[in-house]
Amino acid sequence: MGSAITYTARAGFFATGIATAMMGAYHLYLPTHMQWDAGLDGVPGMIRWGVLAINSDFSFLLMFMGLLACVQAIGSPPRSASERISIYMLAAFWLWHQIYLRTHAMPIPDSLSTLRAALETFGIVILVGAAICPTVLIVKSQESLHVKKRWILASGLLAGSVAMGVVVAVVLWSMPTMKASSQADTPKMAIDPAETDADRLGVASLADLSPSTSFRVFKQATSVTDEQYLSAWPRIGEELVRAEQIDPASEDAALLNVHARYLMRSGDLAAANRVINRAIELDSEHALHHLQAGMIGIGLMDAEQSPMKRWSLSTRTLTAMEAALRLDPSLLAARLYLVYSLELAPPGFGGDRERAMELLDEAIESGTAEFIPVRARFRFGRGEYQAGLADARQAIAEGVYHPGTFTLASTQALEAGDSEDAFRFASFAVRMEPDNTENWRALAVVLASQGDQARADSVEEFIQEATK
Repeated sequence: MGSAITYTARAGFFATGIATAMMGAYHLYLPTHMQWDAGLDGVPGMIRWGVLAINSDFSFLLMFMGLLACVQAIGSPPRSASERISIYMLAAFWLWHQIYLRTHAMPIPDSLSTLRAALETFGIVILVGAAICPTVLIVKSQESLHVKKRWILASGLLAGSVAMGVVVAVVLWSMPTMKASSQADTPKMAIDPAETDADRLGVASLADLSPSTSFRVFKQATSVTDEQYLSAWPRIGEELVRAEQIDPASEDAALLNVHARYLMRSGDLAAANRVINRAIELDSEHALHHLQAGMIGIGLMDAEQSPMKRWSLSTRTLTAMEAALRLDPSLLAARLYLVYSLELAPPGFGGDRERAMELLDEAIESGTAEFIPVRARFRFGRGEYQAGLADARQAIAEGVYHPGTFTLASTQALEAGDSEDAFRFASFAVRMEPDNTENWRALAVVLASQGDQARADSVEEFIQEATK
């Protein structure tokens, strides 16, 4: 029994050493993963050097302490006072780290609370192992031990791999792209559908949907608009037409925001990110700076290939959009991004479906009809089909369109046996987004279900011609 306890203590201590050394190795990569260059842009050179040097030294010490713990785990039991003190170095580090975390909270968004808890729990588990395992070895140091080093090494590697595997799994699970829409790109029409025979294709009744309504297409915005700029800063009207000439070293946050938009539209996302970060440093309480930072973050995510970097960017983008909405609840783009992120991400790892629905209800109750079709889409995804159909009907009455919602509504109406509603939804989708082939295919399915195969075939032929 005593030997089993000792072997377990050695294996556990070896595992804590491996986990600590791997954390040190990751910290060497951390500046690249988290794009510290962008965050440190504009910081005095000595401070920039110091931050990177401290991280490098910290990484080395972590790896050294971890490997030292591995050596101590498979070596002779500590006997002298100095050996017994040194064997607790690892526990002392993790204790200090936990104290720091309790006094200086890690800046992770509330929507990633489970990830924060997982990382903190990981540190606590390592602390417990680094404290208990050496204690057991010291208590048992008077006993005669015959250690099978290969077995200890294998057990330690296995335990360490499992521990780090759990952390990696948590990180991988919590890195959804969090795009503002879950739709895949759909083929676009090569010709103008407006030039076709609408009656032949079965959409003649579109004019009767809501003749007095001015329809609005609600899509994810890609940048701050001129109207938003002029509303916030009327003085910058002239700068909007000469955005490329604005000095990136300017101390005027509003002008930097305009210049960041120009850089983003020009494709220089890295430079745009640096400029908007500087604008936030100068004026962190203006919602449009955070909104622009979020828009740039979405662009960076779309361009990034590394899953780990995409996760890092998604977290920063989510934080920017949360700040924008907190400062100005009327920003539709920030709210749209947040509700999709909260709805689509795994629960506890950025996902909070209740909060997503609260944000939608809050906007709709305040008179923002643009979110009605978004809520319909979410309700379909949750299996709340009747409520989703009701929202889709209300959206048409309000004259609001959101891509993807009405093809879903058409499918659900067909399954409910209401072909008239299905036709209404598919026709509305075709009218509002005529270059999306998925909308036309939904219409063809509805026509076929109504027994009008001739018109359904006409739509299919039209799609084939238009997408050649």
